[in-house]
Amino acid sequence: MPKQNLAQATRRSVQNANLNALDNFGSSIDDNKAASELSIIETLLGEFIKAIKTNLQNKDMVVGGGIENITVEQSGTDFNILGPAYLAYQDKGVNGVGLNTYDTPYQYKDKKPPIQPIIDWVNARGLATDPKQAISIAYAIQNKLFNQGMQPRNVYSNEIPALATALAQHITGFTAKNILDKLTSNDKS
Repeated sequence: MPKQNLAQATRRSVQNANLNALDNFGSSIDDNKAASELSIIETLLGEFIKAIKTNLQNKDMVVGGGIENITVEQSGTDFNILGPAYLAYQDKGVNGVGLNTYDTPYQYKDKKPPIQPIIDWVNARGLATDPKQAISIAYAIQNKLFNQGMQPRNVYSNEIPALATALAQHITGFTAKNILDKLTSNDKS
């Protein structure tokens, strides 16, 4: 199934729920309840993504605009939240080469962070007067990140408990623990 943005997924789900409600007129209450629960899930996932984007915007992070490309993919009753792989590095942090400064599973070893998002960040902040200076500043930042690491920003991990609680309150048969286990088991970035 192709990726969709949240608005497309929500529109499609609401449209399908409405069509299913017409097709199943007179069907069991459980069928209609299931469609309603899917809509609630999408709404709660949308709020979760919005909270992540707010966190990203409120922190002074060295990233390009692509980090906010977070989408929802639905397959039947399964929902997956998709984002760029480096979102996990920003969330959990990265230890510098040979250092264990932060409690994170990530560490720079022989590959430095990509330079282009740093150049974009330098340009967006107006830190350079010309392209050559922007590149020079970006390489200095890249080397600092590589050597000293990057502290955890918790842009999404702090939002997971609130999402699990909201889902557990709105959806029958789910528990906060099951939802939290599912969300964290997919965090293998």
